[in-house]
Amino acid sequence: AESFGVEGGHGSLIEGVQPDSPAAAAGIKRGDIIVALDGKPVSSESDLRINVSQKKPGTVIKIDFVRDGMKQEADITLGNLSENDKIAGENGDILLEGVSVRAVNDELARKYELASKEGIVITNIDNASPFGRVLAVGMQIIEVNDRPVSNVAQAYKLLRKGAVNRLWVAFKGQAAYVALRIP
Repeated sequence: AESFGVEGGHGSLIEGVQPDSPAAAAGIKRGDIIVALDGKPVSSESDLRINVSQKKPGTVIKIDFVRDGMKQEADITLGNLSENDKIAGENGDILLEGVSVRAVNDELARKYELASKEGIVITNIDNASPFGRVLAVGMQIIEVNDRPVSNVAQAYKLLRKGAVNRLWVAFKGQAAYVALRIP
């Protein structure tokens, strides 16, 4: 944060911007740090991704960002992801801080040797994730708080912040409940 001129150590560092994307159209560049979305502080990359993913295409969002130590703002009109964009995201969508997931499909079922095509599967866990000790890459999340899930948006909506959440998971041929406290 200090090397980018950001006080407080929070925000989401932009490491790349797709050409012809809404972010590119708004002038966002690699090296910018998003510090607020619609006036609310952004604490991390997963915080930004989750909040943006919950908004409808066509929505105009206001972001505050830091570039070269200077705070700036921009309006971005959200677009749709094409099917190719959804598939191209190797690590998928962020469900929890540092935990990427994707809906189970034939390819992922084979790759992770899943017994069923239910739910979502964990495709990446950042080293700094507070959930890394409990969750694992290849773990299939079938239910969140006793409700079946089929995509990340549905799973995210079922999570209760400030509470212990119960996940029904399958991993390496075993099924079990996992309890996670979400701050």
